[in-house]
Amino acid sequence: MVSPTRPAIGPYRIERELGGCMGPLTEIYLAHDTRVDRAVVLRPLPQETADPVRLQRFERRIGFLTSLSHPNLEAIYGIDEVSGRRFLVLERVEGASLTARIEGGSLSLEQTIATCIQVAAGIEAAHRCGIFHSDLKPGNIFVKPDGHVKVVDFYALRWGHDGDQPVGTLPYLSPEGWRGKPVDARANIWSFGCVLYECLTGRRAFEAETVSEMAKKILTRDVDWSQLPERTPAPVSELLAHCLAKDPMRRLRKMGDARRTLAKLQ
Repeated sequence: MVSPTRPAIGPYRIERELGGCMGPLTEIYLAHDTRVDRAVVLRPLPQETADPVRLQRFERRIGFLTSLSHPNLEAIYGIDEVSGRRFLVLERVEGASLTARIEGGSLSLEQTIATCIQVAAGIEAAHRCGIFHSDLKPGNIFVKPDGHVKVVDFYALRWGHDGDQPVGTLPYLSPEGWRGKPVDARANIWSFGCVLYECLTGRRAFEAETVSEMAKKILTRDVDWSQLPERTPAPVSELLAHCLAKDPMRRLRKMGDARRTLAKLQ
């Protein structure tokens, strides 16, 4: 019998509900999978996944992601069905988001390099498998107290479209994403540049009060380079410039190049 204070969904003992989140997956439960004695996160799939085409597309992506194992990426255990409801089963990632870390001010150069090397390593591994992140931003990067980094939310998609479409959070969305063009791994290079800039300066690379102002800045203006700390090494500034090139053809092409550039400075 299930304790009234410890409800369960099939084999998953629910510890607590985290409330809503942005995007199509709106419920989050911290749970324990009693079959394998493992802490997990459950996210019920939205009702629109009853559409077989959408569901097939989502499950195909999840199939790729479950085979993607990397220490800097959130593990995705798969999709489970309990009493007619379908759940995405995820690794429980501990630590604070990079957003929370930066709220207290910019990171030191050493912290920035150590953090962004791990972000780059995780994204690089995903790119090798032909997968890119739909919403790379500080809020989807978690840092444990020991400094270990996990990139989360790789499964995010825009429902009802064929192929991967721009989904990202506006301040981190690439110029081609703003123009509504198809995006690829180079959009992650752009978002990574925004994350690196934010770690170094404590402020977003692009800030605006309205959506139209945000679009204008990202499409036509440079970041404020004067905000970078005086002791920022030239290779880091050059890496930022290559990541934040407006034209994806002129942008840094491989996340591994970013990782190697930072590793040389560590």
